[in-house]
Amino acid sequence: MQLITFQLPTAWTIVLFALLWFLLHLTASAVSHRIDEKYLSVEKALFKTRTWEKEGQLYDRLLRAKKWKKFLPEIYLFKQGVLKEILSKKEPGTKKKELLEQYLLESCRAELSHWLAITPFWIFGFFAPPPVIPYMLLYALAANIPCIIIQRYNRPRITKLLLKSSSESAGNLTSVFSTLRKLEPGN
Repeated sequence: MQLITFQLPTAWTIVLFALLWFLLHLTASAVSHRIDEKYLSVEKALFKTRTWEKEGQLYDRLLRAKKWKKFLPEIYLFKQGVLKEILSKKEPGTKKKELLEQYLLESCRAELSHWLAITPFWIFGFFAPPPVIPYMLLYALAANIPCIIIQRYNRPRITKLLLKSSSESAGNLTSVFSTLRKLEPGN
């Protein structure tokens, strides 16, 4: 059911569609940033790594995600190479753990934002001819699925790093306690 019955020149239609998509992506991002952090956990159903994903390796083996992920834009806090920078610095274990936890949170937020950005393709049905709708769906999928794949590819790797960082911190804590025990009177 089209609401608008007049027809614009093709160039103007393309410009207006591009503008509308831009606004829809911004809206999806704004909505995802309003979601409480407790819903953005790697343990939640939407973000949980599935067994068939093989800890994210499926995406690299079948789709070569490692080769093309550098070409995708990184928008929020973690710009190109920030994770590498976090890992290369000799941050104290607690600081590294906090940074990795924040990265995981933003990864869930980014995935949610891209899922939300796919859903409004049907809006174009109000003012575009019906044959345009499948093309809008194809655009929505092409623009967002690669970003979702990269989040799902990276998240298990970051989770492993976080667990390693936590165990290193726990190991450091254990060594501190054993040193303190040796310093106690009577030992």
